[in-house]
Amino acid sequence: MADTSEIARKAAVQALADDLLKISLNHPGVDARIKPLSFATKSKHNRTSLQFFHATMVDNQPSVDDLVGILDNKLLRFCIPSEKTRSLADEFDHGKISHEQYVDRIADLQSKARRLFISSQKASKRSGESGELLLYLLSEWVLGAPQILAKMSLKTNPGMPVHGADGIHISVDLMSDRLMFYFGESKVYKSVKSAVSDAVSSIESFVSRSGAQYEIELLTTHIALSGLGTEAQKVLLDILDPYTESMLDRRNVITGLIVFDSEAYKVAPDSGDFVSNFNEVLEAEIEAAVERFDNDVASRSLEAHHIVLFLFPIDSVATLRQKFHQRIGWQDV
Repeated sequence: MADTSEIARKAAVQALADDLLKISLNHPGVDARIKPLSFATKSKHNRTSLQFFHATMVDNQPSVDDLVGILDNKLLRFCIPSEKTRSLADEFDHGKISHEQYVDRIADLQSKARRLFISSQKASKRSGESGELLLYLLSEWVLGAPQILAKMSLKTNPGMPVHGADGIHISVDLMSDRLMFYFGESKVYKSVKSAVSDAVSSIESFVSRSGAQYEIELLTTHIALSGLGTEAQKVLLDILDPYTESMLDRRNVITGLIVFDSEAYKVAPDSGDFVSNFNEVLEAEIEAAVERFDNDVASRSLEAHHIVLFLFPIDSVATLRQKFHQRIGWQDV
């Protein structure tokens, strides 16, 4: 006969996994705008995994406008708690509001999301704002880990510190009975060397100041904004409670995104061997970046921490920033 406590535990964990699936997004259309790079480069650290992506090429040139468009489309879900959009969808599905009212309210939320995003970035004096959105998208699309707390909706609160990870994402691995927490750090720099250096510094700072604990406390305080149902919220809080026996093993993972200017985009788009030349330059840059990252991680004794590093080369960080500002109506360019 099965242990009743084990049955209850598995049921509770399944309830959390099911609710996470409800707030997960498939992000259709992203694969038409962002493409993976299949390079064999690996980290020398067992707990560091690598992912490489770039903007879709059109006629051998990066389609930055399409990339900016998909990032703008994700602003609403990145900035506004998912329970607000789900509530609107439920009202529409049950005939409580008309289609026109639903569209108008979604448009209002989109405008609010843009205002929140711009005011938060100005308050924190950050310049890599497109990186936060891109890391949010990659965490959900690639890692299958939905954002569990829209921190942007809290950052404009005068009593809410603007420091901390760029995002909090979680997933449940039912095979290993493990709750995965992902804490994001994004860097958008012209120089890949500067980006790598700052990324590792941020990881070190996150670890030294017990950043994961801060983010978890933030989540427990604002669990009602997670979009999870009441039962799933209770399960998650029980798992995070240090005074109760956890139903799941927990793993903290730092996700890093580095967006940088690549020399590969200087390869003439009309050259006959463009693809091979482009990939050759790009792979060499990525290998050098990974080697530098590995060495910096080792020099700061960070090898024991689980890290997922995304590298995203682009033709011009400055152009990406300018086009993104224009798209979302940020006048202070």
